[in-house]
Order: sequence, then C-alpha cells, then structure tokens
Amino acid sequence: GGLTRGRRWVDEGAGVEGGRAAAVGCLCNLAWGNRMRSERMLELGAIPCLVGVLVSNPSPGVRKAAAGCLANMAAHSETCRAAATAQGAIPALVHLLGQPGQGDLPTKEEAAKALCNIMLDSNERRHLVMAE
Repeated sequence: GGLTRGRRWVDEGAGVEGGRAAAVGCLCNLAWGNRMRSERMLELGAIPCLVGVLVSNPSPGVRKAAAGCLANMAAHSETCRAAATAQGAIPALVHLLGQPGQGDLPTKEEAAKALCNIMLDSNERRHLVMAE
C-alpha cells in the first residue's frame, strides 16, 4: 500500500532529491497523531530508513523531514520510542544537533523534538541522550 511505496520512495529518492524530501514529508504527515499508523510504519522498516537519511543525506530539508517523522512516530507510541532507540536514532539526532553546519535551525529544532519524544517516560533513554 501507500506506506510501502512511501518507504521505497525514501530509499530510492523518487528520482530526485526533491522527491526524497516529499516522500519523507508524506511519511511524517502519516505518522502525525496516529499511533497505529506509526507502528505500521515501524513494521515496514521506516525507522532504519529514516536514521539512514539523518546520517547520510546531505540535504537539510530531507534531514528535517526525517527528524520530524521520527518525532511524530515517537510522540504517541512507546513501541516506536523503543525501536528508535534500538535502531540508532539517538546518536544520529544528537550528532545532527551538535555539529556546526549539519543543519539549519529548523532542522535542529525537529531533531530536538524527536529526541524529546523518544525520551518520554524513560530515564534510561534520557541517560542515553546525555551520554552521547
């Protein structure tokens, strides 16, 4: 369905960098305020894909959308928060925040939001963020 195509577009870039940003943005919108869709995205492998975008994509717009998608997925689902932690989102987001030139202010704001949501209700995850 649509979620599978969206993830494939993120992986493949839909042909152009603007296409990748649009694909990640669509996933971000799908995850907004919907635990069941977020967990379905998790089942389809969205988190490693989004972490990969954070780590390797040079476009601040694409990284901003990926961080926003992680924020939305983590906002209402403990399952997504735990998976984001296990699949490397915390180091990728902290790196994005801490590196000069790694993103503009809106990108860093989305990364901070994602970290806040991932840390919800978990002292262990708070400690992981502080250790990065």
